Amino acid sequence: MRRKAKRQTRWAAWALFLLGLLLGPVVFGPAPARADISPLRFTGSGFVDPAGRSVFLVGANYAGPTDRAWVYWEDGQFDPALVAADFDRLAAAGVKAVRIFVRSALARDIRAGRWSKLDAAVNLAAQKNLHLLITFNDYREDDLAREAALNQAIAARYRGNPAVLGYDLKNEPHFYDLAVAVYPGGPPPLQTDALIRAYGERIPRSDIPRWRQEDGRGLVPEGFNDTQAYYFANNYRLFREFAADAAGWAAARDYAVSVADYILSPDAAKWQPLIQALDQTLAAWIDA
Repeated sequence: MRRKAKRQTRWAAWALFLLGLLLGPVVFGPAPARADISPLRFTGSGFVDPAGRSVFLVGANYAGPTDRAWVYWEDGQFDPALVAADFDRLAAAGVKAVRIFVRSALARDIRAGRWSKLDAAVNLAAQKNLHLLITFNDYREDDLAREAALNQAIAARYRGNPAVLGYDLKNEPHFYDLAVAVYPGGPPPLQTDALIRAYGERIPRSDIPRWRQEDGRGLVPEGFNDTQAYYFANNYRLFREFAADAAGWAAARDYAVSVADYILSPDAAKWQPLIQALDQTLAAWIDA
């Protein structure tokens, strides 16, 4: 039962595309200021304040001021006064948790030892009694070791800071993120021929050069050799078949069920090798 529960938890997360991790030389700066905000603690069933009282968190995504949404971390775009005004509005609306995203511009700053923007956001959140959920890797970074080091640096800097509620490894990771990532421990099942051996070829190896230039154009990373592309092409086709079966199964039940329900149902028995490969690859992605 313990094993089943663990598997259900992991696959519910995967089926809903919840899924990040951490690089190179990172320069640490001075610790950010700490404002007065009550720390929250997770008990396993919910959040509680220092007095042990349950806290219900209303959350919102924050992509920046409306006139510079998604680019507010860029040089010349970050304005603490505008962020503070937005945080005031969020707090007034009853929001307690705010999810912010580490975009490429912010990642570049942090790798160069420039923490002022993220420090400002954390300190402003504390001043407004807001708790931040920091989402990593909101850009294209497939080298998991490189990404992991950056994320570790951020987590180390704000360790114990009550304004930081937690971290999100990536916003809505997909099959592609798992299939093309560079894993420090070597290729996971989704980057091998394991599924080809289980299900047979969908695309012959001899067709791969043509497929890369046609249907696979823009899908296969340029750095993949033809063997890697062969694995990717076949596993991608298999995943599409699985997704179509899952969608049809849910549609036949008037969408009162989800992909997670399909994964756990006897009707998905033929897809167990694929599900296990995805499960193991997801575990490698999380653990990288």
